[in-house]
Amino acid sequence: MADIMNAKIEGSSDGFSCTPEDFTPNIIGLYGISGAGKSHYLSMLQVHSQLEVCTPFQFFEGSSVINSFFPGGLPAFKELPEEQKVKLREKAICSIKDECTIGRTNGIVAGHATFWDEKDDSEIIVITPKDLEIYSHILYLKTDPEVIQQHCLSDWERIRDIVPLEHLEKWQKQEENMLRTLCRIHGIHFCAISRGNNMESEEIFSVRLMRLVSDLGHHNEHVNRSNAMTRLGEAMDSDATRDGGVKKMLVMDADKMLAPQDVADMFWEKVSNHGALTGAKNPLKELFGGLVVTRTIHFGRPPCSTKKPLMMKRSMAYVTKTCVGESSREREGLADSVAVIGGGRISDGFVVTAELKADLVGHIRDAYQVEVCAFGDSPLDLPMLIQADRAIVVVGDECSRSKSMEAALRDAIKTQDFVASQVVLPSTATPRLDSVKLPLLQLSQADIEAILSDSNFRLIHATNKSAATLLKTQTRDATVAGPALKEAHRRIGWYLAAEYIGKVIGLDSYKIPHVQGGLTEGHCLAGERRTTIVPLMRGGGPMAEGINDVFPLAMLVHASQPEDLKLLHIAQQDAIILVDSVINTGKTMLEFIEHVRKLRPTIRIVVVANVVQDKFISGETAANLASHGNISLIALRLSKNQFTGIGETDTGNRLFNTTHLA
Repeated sequence: MADIMNAKIEGSSDGFSCTPEDFTPNIIGLYGISGAGKSHYLSMLQVHSQLEVCTPFQFFEGSSVINSFFPGGLPAFKELPEEQKVKLREKAICSIKDECTIGRTNGIVAGHATFWDEKDDSEIIVITPKDLEIYSHILYLKTDPEVIQQHCLSDWERIRDIVPLEHLEKWQKQEENMLRTLCRIHGIHFCAISRGNNMESEEIFSVRLMRLVSDLGHHNEHVNRSNAMTRLGEAMDSDATRDGGVKKMLVMDADKMLAPQDVADMFWEKVSNHGALTGAKNPLKELFGGLVVTRTIHFGRPPCSTKKPLMMKRSMAYVTKTCVGESSREREGLADSVAVIGGGRISDGFVVTAELKADLVGHIRDAYQVEVCAFGDSPLDLPMLIQADRAIVVVGDECSRSKSMEAALRDAIKTQDFVASQVVLPSTATPRLDSVKLPLLQLSQADIEAILSDSNFRLIHATNKSAATLLKTQTRDATVAGPALKEAHRRIGWYLAAEYIGKVIGLDSYKIPHVQGGLTEGHCLAGERRTTIVPLMRGGGPMAEGINDVFPLAMLVHASQPEDLKLLHIAQQDAIILVDSVINTGKTMLEFIEHVRKLRPTIRIVVVANVVQDKFISGETAANLASHGNISLIALRLSKNQFTGIGETDTGNRLFNTTHLA
């Protein structure tokens, strides 16, 4: 089996390539040991497909395809060396795919994965690397071995070997396990199917099988997304969203957040306790390494004082009723405010994948023009968190939280400039990374108000970027002071302006003369002439000059105290940039912000600093910032060092060589 498992890397044995077209059919393999009923159910599916309006299929008996194009047919084929048999089997599956591609249909192929070698008491693998390359799905007929034995005894059309019952059981178990493993390796959807019980007729089972096949035939990522968006639109169809009354959406994966338990673990443990599964281990974790398929729930108006809609996601469709079912919602007073969006694959028409979560968040944000605050706890939530306006990572206790999230977060922060906060539940759990990379929220009343307030508060920092590491070096060097330190701060201001301020405020384009003649497009800060740069006291001066270098048309106003800033400085302006070298408690900065808001309640405020203490962006201070609205904070780096410079260590004294006067 090792050879067939490695085939994904090595490729097929003969390099057959199927006809490339803009249409890629789903080719579904129908497998099972000899006598399982593959040909029988293939014929029944063909009959059902003719009676129902469904995705068009073509039906193939693998052995018949080989028989049709090999001289001498199957008898001659069976006498060939194994190497030639593999080539012909691969040629057969390629011809099937080509026929489906040309006809723009999907295909169902009944075939053999293994034969049983009675001499060696083991299976002979006949499924090929090309099969594993072409199949999109494999359905495994797990027919009761006793029924198979009876089929073989009563089959007068074919001469079948009568295999002992214990051999059939062993053969079936080994073949199913092998196919399940191969499908996992080669990215093929695998499903073992069988009649539900002795009372289920063949006709009912074949109808159920046809429904599954029809769904597999047409259900691709595009259909999945379209169905999810349609359902989202239905849930969002309210007076509040239509008239713009909704300003903020909270989006979260609720598993292990609304409750500490992992509902998938609870489900499999329940199944195990009832004897339906051997062992309590969650097989999804073994299969996906922590991947859990999610579903979506939409909360309209929570019963709390805030009238903000809440979007949530619920894991595992079949356990949702135990968590947010009708009785639960009625008991909690949420019956009128909670609408279930997603659930079972076939019944609801879609599943919520990591990519779909991100698409839903992006659609909510852009189509409804609302601010999205997302909560997540695993790598599957990261695409959603990255799309959100504000991301909060929920951190559980060490024994139950995602083991791979730490590395995924570190990579997202490094490669995608991902900015997020973290909330630790329970509070005794260890935070992820550190409070600089992921600032801590305590979910105090102030934190909750900051999250729920209708604001556009945005935090951007370069803490983990190589530029920040280089730029901070001279500012932390005790031997650097005076003009050299001012130049270091000016470069930091220039970098933050060029890298971040332009993204926050936006850019305008205009025509400039090209060095090769003619005109080309240049860019400047959007509304640059209507922007005021304000260095706070003397410490923010050098950084403000660096920002002014990038935006030379902006107004520069020095202010030692809030009252130095007059209405005439911002009356006709669109944005004000408040600059300080270090923000510790934030008391001075908040005083300036409050003063600006008194003068111009709606002007965009951008706060720029070299270093910001992490406590400034959490708790009551963060709530105060958010309450003022339309504020962005841009920092070179966040720090959890609570040291406040005085005397010789004060940044202002170091900048202007006045340490000897302190």
